[in-house]
Amino acid sequence: VYGSAELANTTAGMILGFFGQGAAMDLDFGNTSSHIDLQSCISRNMKYFQRAWGMTMFLFGVKAAGIKQSIQTADPANDLQIASVLGVTMMETPSALEKCGITKEQQSMLMEAITSLDTSSVHAHLDLSKGYVKQTEEQRWADFQECVQAWSSFRWFTFGQGLGRMLRESVLRVYPQKYGVDAGGMLRSELQPQLARGRAAAAS
Repeated sequence: VYGSAELANTTAGMILGFFGQGAAMDLDFGNTSSHIDLQSCISRNMKYFQRAWGMTMFLFGVKAAGIKQSIQTADPANDLQIASVLGVTMMETPSALEKCGITKEQQSMLMEAITSLDTSSVHAHLDLSKGYVKQTEEQRWADFQECVQAWSSFRWFTFGQGLGRMLRESVLRVYPQKYGVDAGGMLRSELQPQLARGRAAAAS
């Protein structure tokens, strides 16, 4: 069973990897951005976070059990299938984070990223003529392998950050018209400025 420190570091890493640099300052964890307060929040809601992270931790634990297999002899296709299962194991993570201050919009972004893991490879075929599929699958495999390595060496923040990056890459690939990255490296909804302009036009 994982404690609040492990889950807090994993969660903080995922938030940074997914939302981008500066995300911790924008997320109101106990009115501060420190890992300590996130750990405190997780401690108060331990059963929710243990349930939210339980299957994901188990999935990587199973994969890490075979970590002695070298990357040269590993099966990328099998690893990517395992990675897509994350879309099932992480389903409860956004609702658990709501208890620690994540906004409804951020919760929705994270949930779309999680569900996109199952469909991202299909959407990637749209850019086949540019060689996008091969490059993307190789990078996805490398990212997954890095997460396994981090889990195996108990580097929980790095593990969570790797998961967050996988989620970000997936949601950007599946919903290129809906999400983008700003100049500061923060994930943002491309629809929000459009909605704001629409409301302003309607009010004028």
